[in-house]
Amino acid sequence: MKKLKKMMALVLAVAMCLAMSMTTTVMSFAAGEITISMDIDATDTHQYKVYQIFTGDLASDGKTLSNVKYGANYGDTGTLVPKTVLDNITDADAFARTIAGSLKGDIVGTLKADTTSVTVPATGYYLIVDDTTKPLEDGDAYSAYIVKVVKSVEVAPKKDTTSVDKKITTDTLGKDDATTTVNGIVDNVSIGDTVNFQIDGTVPSHATDYDYYFYIIGDTLTEGLTFNSTSVKVYKESVSDANLLNKPGTPADYALYTGTAADGKTFQVALTDAKSLAGKKIIVVYSATLNDKAKIGELSNDNTVTIQYSNNPNHNYNGDKDNNTPGKPAEESHSPLGETPESKTHTYTTAIQIQKVDENGKVLTGAEFTLTGDNEEIVLVSSETFAEAADGTYYKLNNDSYTTEEPVTADYMKPAAAGATEGYVEDAGYTGEDKVVVGSKTYRPYKAEDAGKTVYILVKANADEYDDTTKKYSKSVTYTQKDTNTSGVTATAEVGPDGVVEFRGLGKGTYTITESKTPNGYNTIDPIDVTINFTANPNGTTPHWSTTSDSKATYNSTTGVFEVTIENQKGTELPSTGGMGTTIFYIAGAILVIGAVVLLIARKKAER
Repeated sequence: MKKLKKMMALVLAVAMCLAMSMTTTVMSFAAGEITISMDIDATDTHQYKVYQIFTGDLASDGKTLSNVKYGANYGDTGTLVPKTVLDNITDADAFARTIAGSLKGDIVGTLKADTTSVTVPATGYYLIVDDTTKPLEDGDAYSAYIVKVVKSVEVAPKKDTTSVDKKITTDTLGKDDATTTVNGIVDNVSIGDTVNFQIDGTVPSHATDYDYYFYIIGDTLTEGLTFNSTSVKVYKESVSDANLLNKPGTPADYALYTGTAADGKTFQVALTDAKSLAGKKIIVVYSATLNDKAKIGELSNDNTVTIQYSNNPNHNYNGDKDNNTPGKPAEESHSPLGETPESKTHTYTTAIQIQKVDENGKVLTGAEFTLTGDNEEIVLVSSETFAEAADGTYYKLNNDSYTTEEPVTADYMKPAAAGATEGYVEDAGYTGEDKVVVGSKTYRPYKAEDAGKTVYILVKANADEYDDTTKKYSKSVTYTQKDTNTSGVTATAEVGPDGVVEFRGLGKGTYTITESKTPNGYNTIDPIDVTINFTANPNGTTPHWSTTSDSKATYNSTTGVFEVTIENQKGTELPSTGGMGTTIFYIAGAILVIGAVVLLIARKKAER
């Protein structure tokens, strides 16, 4: 009898040890009815299966079980449990994991949001298992195994959700400007600017329930952001030298993986002993630089972070470790890992595009522009090449420039906009000198009494301006870096064959466009100021960029570019020597001479 009591005491100790996986409240119960209740939130999607492991007789003291036998779901049901089996239960978690693979028969019941209580058939030991066939939400984890000696008890799952937060802390353009960042989610910079990031996560307190706990922070930058690998620092609790991890001369707290070793991420920070940091906040700080592959306008350059973590305390994670990749499971393993919802930041940049035309709106080449402003980094400028292509959208003109305007091979009339009062109306009998004949129809200028008639616009043939009206061309654009200086950006570039040049990779600010080279025979324009405004709008439902109402630039939210059309006027043409101009001077001189003679004669007559 003493041996049996000793055995029961050991089992009770094991049960109490296992009870650390749950919060337990002993309840009063009616004779003959014993229940296990679980405090489950109404939104919890978990389902917990209840298995009977051992049964026994509860002594009058309400604490001791005697005659311990195998239960309905484990072992040789109904037979006494050998002392050697009970003596070998020295690690409650290991015991639970071991018997989980040997469970049999129908479960006692299921605990879930709409069924929070199960009546069990007898006093004993019960294993409550989180059903791993049910999918988890991102950031969620399965609960640990629970073994209980029961009267009636109420238990609560011991599991923590896992989350991650990413933010922009500063950048070299906007710094702490409130219009540049909103809660660290959004900023705008120029190409070459450095953006500083911070990742915050917390190792769940339930990490201690695992034999080994994986905690892997994975960060992915789009191709417009260049990761500065030497900038990575990891802290616990707060950013301070005292809390810096991986201090020189100490065992590595984490491993840093980049490139192909990062499982598709730009980089990963894998804690090598996450259990020792259970309940601690983990902070990763680093920087990235906006590069020449940056997306423009309303397309953001994103930085995305997630955390992979152990999510099933009943799995043997210790066997998944890979000595070649500390803090990460072996590639060949099928280690069950959860992943947090993504946390993102968005970095924007824009461009100014100049279209050069003459006074008739035709493409004009040969102009060069210089852009200056308060941007302190890099500006890229466009360079265009054209190639013949059946699906091209450009036509070549006689002056070696290109246009998207289709050639007109014959005059035609097109209907004017509704309500137009200028143009032509059809009039078959009109014979005036200002009539226009197009095809087989005659038109005359619109008159006030023609209200209600269809008004047409005359489109004149211009095929003689084209190199070949049957050939089409496609345009390819490349971008090259132009010189900058420390006090602001200065970039100079010539317009391309279609009269366009683009200055790319600009943040908010005021920029001045100066015509540094003017097409031959045209007047140089006055400098133009373009103000670029940015609104840090995290949800992206409205344009982030805008300009002032008096600006000569228009923001195209589709392309994300500020468009400026610059028109050059032809200069005044002075009379040339030896031509008609000299004749005009001779005639004018002769008139003056004749006038003087007439005046002299008239004066002589008056004197006589």
